[in-house]
Amino acid sequence: MRSVLAGLAAISLAVSACGRGSDDIRRTSASHELMRVGDSVLTRGDVEVQIPGGLSAEDSARMFDAIAETWLERSMLVDMAGSNIPDLDKIDRMVEQYRLQLLANEYRRAMARDHAKEISQDSIKAYYEAHPEQFMLDEPALKGIYVKVSAQAPQLDRLRKWMKDAHPSDIDALETYGLKGAMEYDYFGDTWVDWHMVADRIPYRFGDAGSFVESHNMFETESDGTVYMLRILDYVPSGQIMPIELAQSEIADRLTESSLQDYDRQLLLGLYARGVRQKRIVPGSYVPVKYRGGMSGNKQ
Repeated sequence: MRSVLAGLAAISLAVSACGRGSDDIRRTSASHELMRVGDSVLTRGDVEVQIPGGLSAEDSARMFDAIAETWLERSMLVDMAGSNIPDLDKIDRMVEQYRLQLLANEYRRAMARDHAKEISQDSIKAYYEAHPEQFMLDEPALKGIYVKVSAQAPQLDRLRKWMKDAHPSDIDALETYGLKGAMEYDYFGDTWVDWHMVADRIPYRFGDAGSFVESHNMFETESDGTVYMLRILDYVPSGQIMPIELAQSEIADRLTESSLQDYDRQLLLGLYARGVRQKRIVPGSYVPVKYRGGMSGNKQ
């Protein structure tokens, strides 16, 4: 089968290459029938429309072959299923239910996108202050400087001094003169980061993170000819409330989700109320609990 499909792909690509001079030839070649299974037909255009531009000739041929093979196998199975599966009506009902669910979900997503609210810093701060118990640190949060450099790097002693002193002038000197040949450098003196984001970069067993950060503001270790330096400028110990800078992304996600859930409820209630008013919805002997509140709701 694969050799046949590969041949079809090669023929199709050749026809495509020959047809660039004429719209009529292109249209004819696009409708060129590649294969038929029962009443279903696969044309060259059906395949080519699924192939993205910018691929090499070899990649295009491979994708052409894969698409044609998938169509052939699916069509053969569907053709055979028509005479061997007794309850095709059930399949049709399932397909229709799936189609309707896709339409409903896409409408909800589209409406949610159109009505998404930007979360303000005031809202984030208010949530943070109202729920401090949700933002307790399991590990320390740090501000500092991290450097990974060869043990033979020039000015290594001066690099250590600049890291240890860490005044603004030292940081300038470090970044201007001290990082030649550095493998990694990260200044996070203005940003809180989780302990593991730094510790995972250093091949050293730190033990208890809380005890380590309390007893070290400058740390250095060497492994396989590479020196790792960590300067801790500030920290918040585990068990304390995390800085709001660390929490704000999670808070924004929570507030966004809550806002979308509220909007989704109002959307559905509004659609129900409008449907009842327009007599497109006729409540019968049972109405779901959510919709028993009458005709209130936003118009959508």
